[in-house]
Amino acid sequence: MIPLRLKLSNAFLIKGKRLALVDTGSPKDLSGLVTAVGKAGVSIQDLSVIVHTHAHFDHCGCTARLQQTTGALVAIHRADSQALSEGRSAPIIPINLTGKLFMPFMKGQYSPAKADIIIDDEFDLHPYGVDGKAIATPGHTPGSISLLLDSGEAIVGDLIGGGRLLGLLQPGRPRYHHWYADLNTVKASIARVMHTAPTRVFVGHGGPLEGEAAVRYFGHLQ
Repeated sequence: MIPLRLKLSNAFLIKGKRLALVDTGSPKDLSGLVTAVGKAGVSIQDLSVIVHTHAHFDHCGCTARLQQTTGALVAIHRADSQALSEGRSAPIIPINLTGKLFMPFMKGQYSPAKADIIIDDEFDLHPYGVDGKAIATPGHTPGSISLLLDSGEAIVGDLIGGGRLLGLLQPGRPRYHHWYADLNTVKASIARVMHTAPTRVFVGHGGPLEGEAAVRYFGHLQ
C-alpha cells in the first residue's frame, strides 16, 4: 500500500492482484494523481477499482474522470452514495476552532459519479484484488468506511486526524478530526477500528500514525 500525498488530502494506491485506489483527491488533483501513480511503477490505466472512504470533494474530486478514462469500478457506502451521484459533499459540522475557521472552504463541488459497488456494514475486498475488507465507520459522514488490510494496516479516511491544521503540524500525532456529522457515532466507529489493534493507521490528512500510538490515544473509547 502506497500513500499518495495530494494538494488537500491523501489517497492510497494498493498494488495487489489488481490495482486499487482509495480516494481520488480534489477536482484539481488529476495530473498530480496520475504522476504519483506512475512514480509507483504502475499506470493509472490499469486501475481496477476505486474505493471511497466517504463522499467529500477532497476525496472524490477525480473519481468521475478516472471512471470514464480507466473503466475502474467505483465503490462507496450506501449512505454516501447519493452525495457521490450528485457531486456534493456530505454535511459536516466543526468540532473545534480550526474546523470553524476552515468551514467556508469545505463545501466544494465535484463531478458526479455513479457507484458500481455499494458497501453496507462489512464488505470483502479480496474479489477486487485488495487483501482486506471495508467496514462501516460512520460519524464523519453517515457513509464513512475504513479499510482493514490483511497486513494489519488500516485506512480510515477522515474518521480521525493526523496532527493539527489538516496534518500540516505534527502529522504523526493521533487526534480527533476537525469536522464530524455526529461525534458520538464517530467515537463508536473509532473504537471499532482500534479494537482490531492496527499496526499503522493511514488518515485522509496528515499521518501515517503508529498503531500503538493511535490505540493508546483513543483507548478510553474501548
